[in-house]
Amino acid sequence: MDYLEYDPEELQQVQKIELGILDDFIEICDKNHISYFMCGGTSIGIAREGRMIPWDDDIDVGLLRKDYDRLKEIIITEYNDKYDFVDPLLYEDYFAMNAHICLKGTIFEEYSGIGLNYPKGIFLDIFPFDNISDDDSRLKKDGWKVWKLHKILTLIMIEKPVIYQKGLFAKTIRLICSILHKILVLLKISPLKLKERIDKIVKRYKDEDTKRVAFYFDPKNPFTSLLYKTEIMPLKKVDFQNRKVFIINNIYAYLKRRYPNWRQVPKEEDRHNHKPYKLEFKNE
Repeated sequence: MDYLEYDPEELQQVQKIELGILDDFIEICDKNHISYFMCGGTSIGIAREGRMIPWDDDIDVGLLRKDYDRLKEIIITEYNDKYDFVDPLLYEDYFAMNAHICLKGTIFEEYSGIGLNYPKGIFLDIFPFDNISDDDSRLKKDGWKVWKLHKILTLIMIEKPVIYQKGLFAKTIRLICSILHKILVLLKISPLKLKERIDKIVKRYKDEDTKRVAFYFDPKNPFTSLLYKTEIMPLKKVDFQNRKVFIINNIYAYLKRRYPNWRQVPKEEDRHNHKPYKLEFKNE
């Protein structure tokens, strides 16, 4: 995916609103004894720079599935006047397997969501981490299965998905994706049934005391966001943009697995963001 640069004042306003959403999220979690941890690119910013990555335009938060489900219920029932909880099973057109907590009254229309109907406000990215099998062969089977099913789901929903490669290779992948999208649409495969199938597999071990958890839907393979529970707990509280947030206990193990080169500041052409084609702030 190409890196699209913001107007500096526009990016600053996006980040300010996202931090406000984060403050509300933290307050909700504290009030309801919900555990969370910063993850994704936000955890790189904390570990490498002690702040939000300067060009970043989203904030990533992880929760274990039981906490995710509680948060989902609370946002929907108690905070629906201010926020939309956008989850793949709540919105038919939403194809990601993580959730967004979207601020109502704002618009953040990404190119990947063109033509799809779900709330698209400025958001907090929420990643559910599910219990996974302690058996490595079973783990690999489950992981690759749901990862591939999600790629099919994505190709059904959108003709031009986000591509992380560059150059001729990227153009070839985009062409293949466009062809596959047209074939899958003709086959009339139900996106909802695919989501339900994925959901059933990822929650297979929800009532078991497993040693590891994972979010299986990272771009390159299913296993880069795999965590041992001993790496997560006890959580650590750290400074982040003049507020306190939680990170996992062994954040370096996670970063090494998820982003092998996380210590290096990437060149501009290697950066990633979500710059929307339509952006509106509240009360504009």
